[in-house]
Amino acid sequence: MIEQLPATRPRLSLSVFSLLSLFFLSGFAALLYQVIWQRLLVFYTGSDTVSISLIVTAFMTGLGLGYLVGGRLADRSSPAVNLRYFVGAELGIMAFAACSKFILYDLLYTSAPAFGNVPALLYGVVFGVLLVPTFLMGVSLPVLSRAFRFGDLGEQARYISLLYFVNTLGAAVGALLTGFFFVRQLGYDNAIWVGAVANGICAGAAFLLGRRLTQSTESANPDAVTGPLRFTPALTIWSVQYALSGFAALSLELIWFRILETLIKSVSLTFAVLLAIYLGSMAVGTAVGTWLCSPSFGRTAAWRERAFLVAQTTLYGYTALSIGVFVKGIGRVPSLRFLWDYFGSYEPNLSPGLAVFIYGAVPLFLLFVPTFLMGLSFALSQSLIQDNDYEVGRKVGWLQFVNIVGSALGAWAITWIGFPVFGTATLLKGIAALSLGYVLVLFLRRHWSILPAIGVAVGLVMAVRIIPPNPRFWQLLNGLERADMFLFDE
Repeated sequence: MIEQLPATRPRLSLSVFSLLSLFFLSGFAALLYQVIWQRLLVFYTGSDTVSISLIVTAFMTGLGLGYLVGGRLADRSSPAVNLRYFVGAELGIMAFAACSKFILYDLLYTSAPAFGNVPALLYGVVFGVLLVPTFLMGVSLPVLSRAFRFGDLGEQARYISLLYFVNTLGAAVGALLTGFFFVRQLGYDNAIWVGAVANGICAGAAFLLGRRLTQSTESANPDAVTGPLRFTPALTIWSVQYALSGFAALSLELIWFRILETLIKSVSLTFAVLLAIYLGSMAVGTAVGTWLCSPSFGRTAAWRERAFLVAQTTLYGYTALSIGVFVKGIGRVPSLRFLWDYFGSYEPNLSPGLAVFIYGAVPLFLLFVPTFLMGLSFALSQSLIQDNDYEVGRKVGWLQFVNIVGSALGAWAITWIGFPVFGTATLLKGIAALSLGYVLVLFLRRHWSILPAIGVAVGLVMAVRIIPPNPRFWQLLNGLERADMFLFDE
């Protein structure tokens, strides 16, 4: 077992690299399941926005509980035991996956009572069905965060960021291949077995890897290991930040899905495209953030804090600017007139020439920068948060848990209140306005002086104002120039 990994070591050990590869496969399988299980569950729940939010929320609630319990287990266990937890989790996920078509379609859809008019009961059913596999998926990250213990907390934070990177990258690949290849070539029921095989490989390889590890001989403070997590002022602030970012991220995901579904037209590939770009860009951002936090650069805590705050400011500012410019400019640029004409049409067009723009350029323009910055922010935050070796697993688990809670609240709030009461355009403006809060923190923490802070704040307000009012927003996204030709209701 690697008890210490010096910061100057040029490469990760073979064991760590092997474990990262396995977590890539685990993420690949998880998103394959999410895409397929969501398609199977809509037969029971329906396919409107409320139903999709309900499924996503149930999925994420199980993940959050897994994060919370996994963090507690991780800090109380040796690296070898944590690897065994991972093996057990992968076997459990594989077992459920093998039965999932029968459970979600043959049993739930054809035999279970319908609760379509009672969302709370419907949520309870879906949550209960998905609890076991999603809980086990959530357990994986915290226990693997303690599968290797490094002699330096900076290296431990970078290792956690690498875990997040490879898992997210695997998830992006899984979403893309599932939507574009596995489902089309194998069908939903056979595609599930691809994920089951991936889980089986993870379990078997992790078991063999675990046999090489002995029980940790590190001295430990039992009170620190088994006692409650210490909620310092810094951890409390980070908890609020993670919850807020989860709320905003899930809200933006649903908004982007609505926009892309309108632009692309309603086809089965829309969700896969969104997830692949969302997760792939986040993975790239995490990798860059991990690289920036490398000890060889000697970045100070103040530099990393400033970089995190600037990333958050840019994330929300770019979101407003990109959507506003796109919506207002797409019909005015002659070279992009073909896109405007397509947006005003009724039928989807999957021809290769148009698909490059519809499934590539447009989603990347809207999603890449914000989701890249989400991943970058995760790596930067972990480098600032991990300051106690005995609390690594619990901090990872707790912060991921509150992030999931924020995401679930965001999904419910935007579905039940945001869309019907305020509308998509107003929601976008509200979320983008969060950037002003980070500008204020940059000023209060003395990272920026008054003049740059005011200048950026004015620019952000102008970016938010570019987004047109809600009726005009949807009129333009549907490729219509005249308001009297358009009726809509969110």
